Amino acid sequence: TPTTAHECGSLPVTMDLVAAGLGVAMMPGLAGHTVPAGVSLLPAKGLHRTIEAVVRAGTENQPVIAAALTALKDCA
Repeated sequence: TPTTAHECGSLPVTMDLVAAGLGVAMMPGLAGHTVPAGVSLLPAKGLHRTIEAVVRAGTENQPVIAAALTALKDCA
């Protein structure tokens, strides 16, 4: 069973921890733009993530917001 030794909210610091040999990490695909030497990004096939749109309560039916939400759903 893996043990959590470090938790970090910074993607670059997390990659630096991995580069220093202090563990492995799950990262969003967009994090791969700056990868330190000695770190490899491997696809995690079969995994998915849930994202949520945040809108002000009661505005989800306004035309512009509804169109943006539809576009997000179409991209998923």
